[in-house]
Amino acid sequence: LHQCIIIIAVTIYYGTLNSSYAFMSILGFFIVIITGVFVTIIFGILGSRFKDIGQIIASINGIAFLATPIIWMPDPSGSGQGRGGVLSVYLDYNPFYHYIELIRAPLMGNTITTYTWIFVAICTSFSALFAAYLYKKCRHLIVFWI
Repeated sequence: LHQCIIIIAVTIYYGTLNSSYAFMSILGFFIVIITGVFVTIIFGILGSRFKDIGQIIASINGIAFLATPIIWMPDPSGSGQGRGGVLSVYLDYNPFYHYIELIRAPLMGNTITTYTWIFVAICTSFSALFAAYLYKKCRHLIVFWI
């Protein structure tokens, strides 16, 4: 959250807030935070039982960073011929891409597709339900430090 001040200053300085739709990225940011809380609960519970989960998550993050258009732009046609190459064909199945699009698309003046909204709603709902299930099943095994 402390870096949001820098983002706001840069967008004001360069004038990239072309429309009021750009503020939709704030909603996307909160959806990413909410989903992150649920995923943290899931991996926290699993990580307390299985000690190798931390290394697995670190490996997945490295691969996901390269497979998600963070440092490259996706090919909008999905032909695999754009700057993303072959990976742009698989973006419809990459949850990281859809969560990034919730924030990036409004700031770039693009609309968020219906498919992205549906995909994010399903992923967030599933993570919330699975986190609630795991917490209900394993809460007596979790040690809290007070």
